[in-house]
Amino acid sequence: KYNRGMDYNYMPPIKEKKKVAVIGGGPAGIEAARVAAERGHDVTLFEKSDILGGGCRGAGAAPFKEDLRNYLPYVSRKAHEQKNLSIRMCAEATSGLLDAEGFDAAIIAIGNVPFFPGWISCKDPKRVVLVNDIDSGAAQAGKDIVIVGAGITGLETALRFARLDRNVTVIDMLDREHIGQTVAPINGYALFNLLEEEKWTLM
Repeated sequence: KYNRGMDYNYMPPIKEKKKVAVIGGGPAGIEAARVAAERGHDVTLFEKSDILGGGCRGAGAAPFKEDLRNYLPYVSRKAHEQKNLSIRMCAEATSGLLDAEGFDAAIIAIGNVPFFPGWISCKDPKRVVLVNDIDSGAAQAGKDIVIVGAGITGLETALRFARLDRNVTVIDMLDREHIGQTVAPINGYALFNLLEEEKWTLM
């Protein structure tokens, strides 16, 4: 089920203090580590890069995502302020390391692996890129853009580049009524309302 945040508004006191490893310093890992520490556990957060945030850093790249850009520094600051929470940067949490340090539990928050269908091809393979690489600045988009997948990320990317006067075409296997109806349908409705003001093509 979705939208069950209020079910967890009250957390009963812990029965036993544990040594907990949280693997992954994206927003989910940061919040899991903070809450576990706040509840009284001894927590270590492992992040293999040199900066917290994971995919959330690029996800706030669009000008209209200011709230997301503000969110990441906030949760990072709250994590650093939390007592009994140690944050290790540039540290990969291997099974050997976790065993050696005697952790009682591990929370895996390493994010997902983007799905890249093998049938998406181009004469120049460098012209087929993941949206994460566009968001991070590792790849650039040209004037004529085809976005494969009209989920929330696809629609956000379409809005971002339509507002930059690019020629944007979005393609999806679903029909119009079922597009954007995933975890947060209200976001889909809002994005379609905003896209009505822009020039773009949906196939």
